[in-house]
Amino acid sequence: MKIAAFIPARKNSKRIPKKNLIEFNEDFLINKVIRNLKNSNHSIEIYISTDDDCFKNIINEQVTFLD
Repeated sequence: MKIAAFIPARKNSKRIPKKNLIEFNEDFLINKVIRNLKNSNHSIEIYISTDDDCFKNIINEQVTFLD
């Protein structure tokens, strides 16, 4: 069974500004989320919906970006 994961990565979060760009243990928070999904025991297609092009530069995993 294939699973799709959709990650909304807005440029400016209302509660925690730029939360996806926060560095945690020398990596961005969004990369940790992607890595956790990839390390699961399932075949997961990861899609990122974003309004900020900088995510394309900082994400170092194979994902699909949605406009």
